[in-house]
Amino acid sequence: HRNGAETMNHQEDVCIDNEELCSYIVEKTGFSKEQVVKILECEMEYLDSLGLLDDKEHEDHDVFVDTDELERYISERLNETIETIAAVLDAENSFLFERGVLGVKYETEG
Repeated sequence: HRNGAETMNHQEDVCIDNEELCSYIVEKTGFSKEQVVKILECEMEYLDSLGLLDDKEHEDHDVFVDTDELERYISERLNETIETIAAVLDAENSFLFERGVLGVKYETEG
């Protein structure tokens, strides 16, 4: 018997299903899938620009992402409102948190 997905993925971390993530966010926020995907892609660009997506180990120190800066970055690139972006990122965090895979800690100013 072949259990395709499991054997393909040798990483030890939990593999996030992007389709599932997007559907979850669309459901939570009511935004279009297209919009959600664009915002998530832009978030990845931002994290990549900070060097957070390479294979370096970050376990020795927590990397904090400034949520305000991230939202501004996405807003400027996509011409979306901060509220829209915040809602998407919030839903993404809930999704990751529920699955126990929240790696990057987001600092939100009280």
